[in-house]
Amino acid sequence: MFHVAIRNQGKDLFLVTASWAGETSSESVNFTSGEEYKLAKKQLLQRTPGLSLVSLDAQAPVCAQIGRTLFDTFMSASVLALFRQYRESNDPPRVGLHLSRELYREPWELLKDPEDEQQGDYLSLIGSVVRFDADSGEPDPRTRLIPPARSLRCLFVSPQATATPGEQSVPYIRPENFQNVVFDIVNPPTYVDFMRAADNDKTNPDGFIFYGHGKVKDGIGHLIFVELQGLIMKKAVDDVRRGSAISTALATKRNLRFSFLMACETAWINDDDDQDMKFEDTVAGTLMSQTRIGFVLGAQLKIDFGSAHTFLITTLQQVQAGVPLDLAMKIGRRNIRGLLPDSNARSPLDWWVPVLYAKSTMFDILAPESVHQPNLNMPL
Repeated sequence: MFHVAIRNQGKDLFLVTASWAGETSSESVNFTSGEEYKLAKKQLLQRTPGLSLVSLDAQAPVCAQIGRTLFDTFMSASVLALFRQYRESNDPPRVGLHLSRELYREPWELLKDPEDEQQGDYLSLIGSVVRFDADSGEPDPRTRLIPPARSLRCLFVSPQATATPGEQSVPYIRPENFQNVVFDIVNPPTYVDFMRAADNDKTNPDGFIFYGHGKVKDGIGHLIFVELQGLIMKKAVDDVRRGSAISTALATKRNLRFSFLMACETAWINDDDDQDMKFEDTVAGTLMSQTRIGFVLGAQLKIDFGSAHTFLITTLQQVQAGVPLDLAMKIGRRNIRGLLPDSNARSPLDWWVPVLYAKSTMFDILAPESVHQPNLNMPL
């Protein structure tokens, strides 16, 4: 993996330090996010009907503008020279970004190397882009061991919360156990039942998967469970819970390796009007800082359920087949981009939305002796 550490040295000034194969190079760069970049980013994040991008063709120049700006700014001079050496002997490219938190709001998954024009893709689509929290105070992820498991046990929660205007209803999915992956389904998907499952001494999951609604409210990331009310005729009503409530429930689980948060805004840290979101207040941020989980996959924007469903299935299939988690995401992104446009034409455009935060560079989730061929018909 090619590692790039980017630290703030003052207003708009950043120190970029790249390392690979025992070599290191550093450059100081200015990043002011000019008007063209700001406009492109605003278009990318826009979700208002009639104003948002509606096709991959319309999205392409916007993503290219952002991706090339980020690449040209932070991969310059000696850093770029070292990266070119890395690319000569490494395919697919795997880039680890050690970022100051004020840079989390940039869509790094759009990094685009101008020399990849023939492939026509972004680094996250031909390889991987992984984020490491440079401000966490955690040990260097290159030295942290998270050994692979022989099998995976996943705590799975999918509340069918009420869709608010402009949102989709949560599709019903029920994963079935297969070969080396077992799902403990929280049913009913209430927060109380989730807490009960997490507190169960017999439940020692390797993964936590949430598939449903999420949102940012008052600068805090939330997941939406349901609560059953009524004595005879039970009615499900929304039960909105902060990310800290989720991390508290999972904090004692020693085997937890990963979490897939397939819900809107679980890793959202971009400006929303006058709201300034902090990473540590997102659902992904609380799980990273308050639990033993080594890999947290979230959504840096709202995500279409067609995208989330496709990404979840594909990534699990690839992990089951022994593909490292960061490269499994590459296939998930490609499959999102290959979706046929639905009625609101959102699904294919969400390929860049999933984001991976990591505490280790050991991305092999399953041990080699436990690997099976992917279950391409895995029911979900």
